[in-house]
Amino acid sequence: MLGHLKGCRLIALVGMSLTAAFSLIGVFANDPQVVTIWFALAFGSLGLCEPLFWTTAPMLERKGGLACSLVNTGGNGIGMLAPLLTPILAQAFGWSSAIVVACLVCGAGGLLWFGVRHNADSR
Repeated sequence: MLGHLKGCRLIALVGMSLTAAFSLIGVFANDPQVVTIWFALAFGSLGLCEPLFWTTAPMLERKGGLACSLVNTGGNGIGMLAPLLTPILAQAFGWSSAIVVACLVCGAGGLLWFGVRHNADSR
């Protein structure tokens, strides 16, 4: 109905937006069990998006291999910065601020889907 790319954009935007929203709700919850539930929902929402990354990257024309390598590098290499930088931000500004930064990064990632183009767009 929407096509592959538009469907992926919609799911990514919804999934990454829910991730940010659930994380923010979790930050402001007081009960540790409730925080755990909200954070689990956030990770689950983000997990729904990961297959989209891996199915869309190879469809990027002749640059599919490069796109897959960037997805892998970004997911693993750059992703390793989060556990290093989050405590530094938390120490300087508090844990809530560190989680808000993570939510902003997640939201920016969802918006980047508007820049993704491949052959299926022209059909």
